[in-house]
Amino acid sequence: MHTISWRMLLLGAVFLGLPALACTPAMKPSSPPPAPAGARASSASSSSSSSVSSVSSIPPASSSDPLAIAPDVSQRLRQFPPTHIDYDRALLDDRETRALGLLIEAARELDEIFARQVAEEVPSMRERVSRMVTDRRSNALSALEYFDIQVGPWDRLKGNEPFIGRRPKPKGAGFYPTDLTKDEFEKWIAAHPGDKDAFQGLFTVIRRDGNRLVAIPYSQYYQPALTRAADRLRQAAAVTGNASLKTFLTKRADAFATDDYFASDVAWMDLDSDIEVTIGPYEVYEDELFNYKAAYEAFVTVRDKTESSRLAGYATHLPDMERNLPIPDAHKNFARNGCARRRARRKFS
Repeated sequence: MHTISWRMLLLGAVFLGLPALACTPAMKPSSPPPAPAGARASSASSSSSSSVSSVSSIPPASSSDPLAIAPDVSQRLRQFPPTHIDYDRALLDDRETRALGLLIEAARELDEIFARQVAEEVPSMRERVSRMVTDRRSNALSALEYFDIQVGPWDRLKGNEPFIGRRPKPKGAGFYPTDLTKDEFEKWIAAHPGDKDAFQGLFTVIRRDGNRLVAIPYSQYYQPALTRAADRLRQAAAVTGNASLKTFLTKRADAFATDDYFASDVAWMDLDSDIEVTIGPYEVYEDELFNYKAAYEAFVTVRDKTESSRLAGYATHLPDMERNLPIPDAHKNFARNGCARRRARRKFS
């Protein structure tokens, strides 16, 4: 059973986990909260940096920075009452249940990556806040729990104002050097047009290498965590008896090493399984500098066949709904039906 921080209504699905979901409250641990996967980033970060050792990394916040806690942090935390959501074990056989567990493990590996994508200092700052709990500092436990919900010290419900410390959230999150401006970025591309695609790509981070700017593929920069996640996906693919799920998981594991997600996105749209999983880099909202960079996210659901069947009646009304959409007919699809999986989370170029 998982404890998450807000209520969600899912039509015909049972919610199982939500690690590393951008712009959405994340898992809220029980009290006292254990370190989430993101807290392991201090060791994995050094591994990632070793593969690009010549490139300067974003320094963490100075250990001498004051970590003042917002006095109303306990009230803020109460906005997210814990909610227990479980699923009916009868919905899956033993093989699919084992696959499900492996998928949740893979999803948790992305916590580490997303924490660093919010800001490179997030894992080290969480360690400092955790020590404040050990030292019994006032409001520290509430601050740590709220930190885990927000994935960092910035309150997403208050325009990212800091509730721990005073350091503002970097506009470019962890995707760019914190001192990089839009003007510098655009001037670099103007002077180096061959860098444009990589610099503006969804799946690269920008770092300084001496006097140069360089683009580093996600597959290199986040390699340790991605390798662990890919291993879990391949293990789940080996266990599941569902062919479409096996295909998707295998292709998505391959994509973690290549940054080429097209084939696995197509396989995801063809997915027809009692287990539904979304895992990978998708939304760009965390990058407030340009909205270029995709953040990793993951969630896993189990399809409730009984409840899903109740939705089948709506399929017969889809053509009428389509005809009445307030858009030109040229943009309407009158071939829609209840069986087609028309999900396009990522824009294909």
